[in-house]
Amino acid sequence: MKYVIIGAGVAGVEAALEIRHHDGEGAIMIIDVMNEAEGEGYIYRPALKEYLSSALELKELNALPSGVISENNIQVIHGLVQSLDTDARTVNYTSGQEPENSRSINYDRLLVATGAEPIIPDGFRDHVLKRNVFVFRTRKDVMELHTWIRDHKGPCLIIGGGVLGLETAELLHGKGHEVIMLSRTTKRLFNGIPKGLGVRLRGMFNEMGIRSILMDELEGIRQDDKKINDDNDQITGITLKDGTELPLETVILCTGVSPSQQIAEEAGLTCTKGIHVDDRMRTSNENVFSAGDCTYLPWSSPTSLRIWEPAKRMGRVAGANMVNSGKNGANTDEETNKLFDPWPSYYHTHLSEIPFGFFGSFDPSEEIQMEDGFELHTRETEDTYREIIILDGKLIGGSFLAGRPFPPPLLRIICSGIKLPF
Repeated sequence: MKYVIIGAGVAGVEAALEIRHHDGEGAIMIIDVMNEAEGEGYIYRPALKEYLSSALELKELNALPSGVISENNIQVIHGLVQSLDTDARTVNYTSGQEPENSRSINYDRLLVATGAEPIIPDGFRDHVLKRNVFVFRTRKDVMELHTWIRDHKGPCLIIGGGVLGLETAELLHGKGHEVIMLSRTTKRLFNGIPKGLGVRLRGMFNEMGIRSILMDELEGIRQDDKKINDDNDQITGITLKDGTELPLETVILCTGVSPSQQIAEEAGLTCTKGIHVDDRMRTSNENVFSAGDCTYLPWSSPTSLRIWEPAKRMGRVAGANMVNSGKNGANTDEETNKLFDPWPSYYHTHLSEIPFGFFGSFDPSEEIQMEDGFELHTRETEDTYREIIILDGKLIGGSFLAGRPFPPPLLRIICSGIKLPF
């Protein structure tokens, strides 16, 4: 059996290792588009912030011990995929060492783990190549940003009000920068965070002096006119509609991501807001699987999970099901017949060394809140916040700020489906 994997992020590499666990003889090849870990596995993306803060060294971002890939007889090449032919079962790519030469490799099973690309907001698309504008996605991105903020201590603009934006804003504030957060709407500020927890975090940011503005308040973007025809020109500030001028030295895009699905789409695989997969991570083609940030789960709520930990589990499920996978979704080996369960998801991080996080159905819809069995329990002090959500006597989600993080045991309670004794 010959397995080809496009993408050497967490989903692709975990799939390769899972394949090797079940198939000791098959040929496994990973086409590493980003060359992120230089053939040594994948980086631990949640730790990019720790590297930026200088809490970790660059080599500590590698998530796997050195040599694991080669020890498992997994071939990694640095290349760029040009196209797929699902009828001929071939992948056409150019090698990183010989980009002018196109090559082709055949497969029995293929995994598309192409990840996602940063979303560039309107108004900033013409400015992404300026030397002081950064995205926060890869090790290369963070290396460049790390070097820049070391030498440039001026005001920073963080575009995006989700968790990544909050973490980045708090980190730069802690390093002595003046920080401004720019969001599309008020609802997008602290987006993806439970409402009660978001209120507490908003208060923390106000106390820190981190300013928040909305896109509607933005009148224009200023740049250095002396370098306007230079590849190294940079944004020098923004002007608000009320006439306020805010100088800037650094701009960081934390605006979310969109799935990298073009290759799959052009190959005829079913795609909408990602590559459609079933609960075995199989696409609309029986020999092609997909995992990670590029996927879309039409059978699930949520339909997409662009978080590191679920991507890891997706890769393992895909790898297991690629081994001995038969037609019509059947597997010939019960050990490899794994299903992906996206729920309950879990997120945990720190702001100013204070832990916060949320899990499960932490932001229930209005329909769920209207049900007779819905209960919301909160407990808060001046320093802490706790919230749990119950439906029909069963725990379905919650959130926390400060104190001792409590998700792991509560996740087990959610998965057990037991009713709580109150």
